Amino acid sequence: MVSYIHMGTKNKRPLISIITCTLNSEKYLKENIKSVGEQSFKDFEHIFIDGYSSDRTLKIIGQYKKGKNNIHLHKQKPTGISSAMNAGIMKAKGDYIMHLHSDDKLASKVSLKRAAVLAKRENCPDMLIGKIIEINAEGKALGKFPPAWIFNLPDNFLNFVNFIPHQGVIMKRSIFLRYDKFDSKYKYCMDYDLWLRVYKDIRKIFLDYPISKYRVHDLANSFNKAHTEKIREEYKKVQFSYSPKMLHGIISIFDEIIQTYVFLKRSYQKWRSA
Repeated sequence: MVSYIHMGTKNKRPLISIITCTLNSEKYLKENIKSVGEQSFKDFEHIFIDGYSSDRTLKIIGQYKKGKNNIHLHKQKPTGISSAMNAGIMKAKGDYIMHLHSDDKLASKVSLKRAAVLAKRENCPDMLIGKIIEINAEGKALGKFPPAWIFNLPDNFLNFVNFIPHQGVIMKRSIFLRYDKFDSKYKYCMDYDLWLRVYKDIRKIFLDYPISKYRVHDLANSFNKAHTEKIREEYKKVQFSYSPKMLHGIISIFDEIIQTYVFLKRSYQKWRSA
């Protein structure tokens, strides 16, 4: 079960490493960078893993990086988002790691500060799980996720639905390394695969407030209509990999219910924000 914390900093290394992967990401990148740069908590580094962008991405990062020694840019051949996130983990020096994609941003100026209070405790958690605020392409809030009650359920419930948004996770770098980081064979559900590997064995705390804002738009992999079927196939593959065969039928039925709910919720959000 998960402990609950509703509020809340001697480290030569930064406490938190924020990893942002970019590839022609100029559209929303300034919002991402501004949300990190305005944090009241300053014991962090911001690492960019860029796949040789050809738009203004590198120029934007360069402007942000100027005169700051906690901003790092690394370029590598694009071989998938999992590989890019793993590269960020290997470059990171922080005790904790957060992956914040280029079209997402931190929820408030105290997002890191509130998490850092917990991370600096003597009996610090391995994994901090905060809420996310879903926003549309224009930045309008659509809703918050996950609900607090879901963390009262047994850990095995994670096999039925991924209720952990990676945009809200701040996890020890040592845990990423112990469990061999993200599996690069997955293009969409690499985070779900990792959560299923680590969740039952580590100490986690649920923070009942938003950590970041996740942008829901047609260019985002998790909301791209062209990728929907591929995402569902990979999602089910991950689920079945960690569940007894006898439960696969039940998981499939439950998954269909969840997907229907998500579809109706997304449709309502889209109608409401139109």
